[in-house]
Amino acid sequence: MAQPFINSVLRCFAGEQPYFPAAPRDYPVLQIRGALERGIPVKQVMKEFDISRASLHRIFPGGLPKKAANDADSQNSMNVATN
Repeated sequence: MAQPFINSVLRCFAGEQPYFPAAPRDYPVLQIRGALERGIPVKQVMKEFDISRASLHRIFPGGLPKKAANDADSQNSMNVATN
């Protein structure tokens, strides 16, 4: 059914490889931000939300959110008294 249309488009671009951009996607930005702030590794977030690293940096142009500083782990400092 669509073959005649496809053939006419291909004739217009004879020998060229036209670029048809993908439709823009909406990402759950708040969920992604929350995952990164909880300290989930970037690669895991990328896999879980099916998003590329480039798209993450496009969503967060000022830099990716860091793990929240109010975690119990981050309050235990590595300061050691030396004698």
